[in-house]
Amino acid sequence: MSCVSEPSAVYGVDIGKAEITVCRDGHEAVQAKANQMRALSCWLRELPAGALLVMEATNTYHELLATLAAAQGLQVVVLDPRRSWHYARAIGQRGKADRPDARLLARYGAHEWRKLRPWRPPTEGNARLAKLLARRAKLMRAKVALGQSLSTVAELRALCAQTQRALQRMIERLDLLIVKAAQAAEFAPLHRLLQSIVGVGPLVAAQLAQALTRMPWERCESFIAHTGLDPRPQDSGKHRGRRRITKHGPPMLRHLLYLAAMSASKTTLWKPVYKALRDRGLESTEALVVLARRIARIAFAISRSGQPFDPKFLKQAGAA
Repeated sequence: MSCVSEPSAVYGVDIGKAEITVCRDGHEAVQAKANQMRALSCWLRELPAGALLVMEATNTYHELLATLAAAQGLQVVVLDPRRSWHYARAIGQRGKADRPDARLLARYGAHEWRKLRPWRPPTEGNARLAKLLARRAKLMRAKVALGQSLSTVAELRALCAQTQRALQRMIERLDLLIVKAAQAAEFAPLHRLLQSIVGVGPLVAAQLAQALTRMPWERCESFIAHTGLDPRPQDSGKHRGRRRITKHGPPMLRHLLYLAAMSASKTTLWKPVYKALRDRGLESTEALVVLARRIARIAFAISRSGQPFDPKFLKQAGAA
């Protein structure tokens, strides 16, 4: 997946539901534009060819501008908000507001464009599946939060349990819609192939298929980094610190891969691999994370080869 090319100008765009706030790098002026097709189209036509627009993923409010800009041939980068938040802390920005956030994004793009990946509009099938998966993630968070906050209140316990059962039924219904959307999308063959991995069911395969086809991943390591399952070193001098995963990327993708690892660890094929990891001294959670990472590697290999899972892929996946 190639990086952006050297931009002719860099614009930081803070996205809001009703309007966007824009700042060009090297300029003090900050503009506000209505977040509507007509206003955005008129503004985009004024920008120089090869310009770069840097924005955050803000619910779905950034999608209109990103789609219009990409269609016009401009370069677009959509950042994970956590990345820009850490950048703001690093340069000492205090507080959060539309105008300074737009300047921050412009500065980030101007300094870091060589490392940034261009945003590409998703296909119709990928976009639909992504929205369904995002809604599932919200329902799961709501179910967990409800159980944690109200289950200890005796007077509300029965009502809490009733509400959780209703949420669970919604999640199960949504799971059916997700699988149906994956089977109807352009990557339906990949969805079927991914289910050949021992431990991966239709739902996990749908999440993997959506992630694998959203971007043109050139390297397996790039995809693993996207899952957030890549280990982060904590070394200094001769000290070798404990590795922890970065947890970047979609939390639901990481969660479902972990569930797939739990399922796989109980099978005849994967159980010896899991036991070997535990014998090396890894805790149960650590061993399952390694299995989840191996499953992600195998899924990437299947997406590149177009061939179903073969047990020899376990060796090809490496130590992960």
